[in-house]
Amino acid sequence: MDFKAFILRSKVISLYRKAWRVANQAPSGAREELKSQIRQDFEASRAEADRPAIVYLVSLGKQRLKELEDMLNLRA
Repeated sequence: MDFKAFILRSKVISLYRKAWRVANQAPSGAREELKSQIRQDFEASRAEADRPAIVYLVSLGKQRLKELEDMLNLRA
C-alpha cells in the first residue's frame, strides 16, 4: 500500500467513525436502523479500488453525514 492509499484509507475509516458517533445521537428507536444503514453503505463500497471513485464516495459520505447532523440538531 502506498502513502496515498494509506491516507485515503484513513479518511474512509475516520468518516465511518464519525458516522457511528452521529448515529449514537439519534433517538433510541432509530439508532440501530441508522447504524445498520451506515454499515450497509460502507460494505457496499468495500471492494472499490478506483481512487477517484473512493474520493467521490468519501465526499458524498461527508455531505450525507453533514445532512444527518443538521437533521439531528434541528430535532434537539
